[in-house]
Amino acid sequence: MILKLNFEIVSTASTQLSWSHFIGISPLKLYEEKLFYLNESIRGFISIKELRRMINHKAYERKEIADTQLTSNSLIPIGTFKDPYL
Repeated sequence: MILKLNFEIVSTASTQLSWSHFIGISPLKLYEEKLFYLNESIRGFISIKELRRMINHKAYERKEIADTQLTSNSLIPIGTFKDPYL
C-alpha cells in the first residue's frame, strides 16, 4: 500500500525532527498514530530514544482508550488524559 503524504506536514516536520524520528515511526501502520507521535515529538522536543520508549509503551493506544472512557457530556475535554486511568 502506498501512503499519500501531505507534503506541507512532511516539510514542516523535517525542519524540526531528525531522520531517525521518521525511521522510528515508519513501521507504524495507522496514519493517525504516525501523526500523533510526530506531533508529540515536535511539541515536546522528544529525542529518538524517548520516541521509541513511547511507541513501545503504546502511548497512542493508551490515549485512545482514555478518550473512549470519557462521555460526550463530560466536562473534561477529549485528549486530556494520556492513560486509561479514570
